[in-house]
Amino acid sequence: YSTPKIRIRDFSVITDLISGYRQGVLKVSAIVKSEMQNPPADLDRPDLRGPPADAAASAVAAIPGVRAALLAFQRAFGRASGAVLDGRDIGTVVFPDAEKKLYVTASPEARGLRRWKEFLSRGVAADLAAVTEEVRARDAADAARSAAPMKPADDAKLLDTTELDPDQAFAAALALLAL
Repeated sequence: YSTPKIRIRDFSVITDLISGYRQGVLKVSAIVKSEMQNPPADLDRPDLRGPPADAAASAVAAIPGVRAALLAFQRAFGRASGAVLDGRDIGTVVFPDAEKKLYVTASPEARGLRRWKEFLSRGVAADLAAVTEEVRARDAADAARSAAPMKPADDAKLLDTTELDPDQAFAAALALLAL
C-alpha cells in the first residue's frame, strides 16, 4: 500500500481528511500548495462541531503528515491578510513569532459545561459527564502528542476563564494584550 499524496487547496479537503479518519480509512502523507486569499465558505458547517469531530480532529492532528499539511494551510490562511487564530499550537508552532499571544484556558469542568450547553442549544443530546470526560481525554492526548503538543508559548499571556463569562473573558483578553 502506498500512501496517497494530496494537495490541500481549500478547507473542504481538510474536513474530508477528518471525515476519512472518522471512517477509519485515513492513511495520508499530505503536501500543501495553498494560497488562501478568501476565507473558506464552509467553516460554519454543523458537522465540524461535536464529539465526533472533536475526537477526529485530535486524532488527525497527531499524524505528522497531516500536521505538516495543516501547518502550511494555517500559515497561508493567517498571512493572507492577518488574522486572530485560536488553536492548541498556534503560538508555539504555527506562529511562534506572533506579536501578541494569549493562551486561554479553563478547568475541564467549566469547558465541559460550556460545550454541553453549546450542544443543547443546537439540539444535540449530550451527557454532561461524558462531554467533560471527552474534554479531559482530548487535553491529555493533545498535551502528550509528539507533533506540536498543546502547551502555552513561553511568551504568551495566560488567561484562565474558568470563572469568567464571555464579556469578562473578552475584557480580560483586551487588558492582557493591552489593546
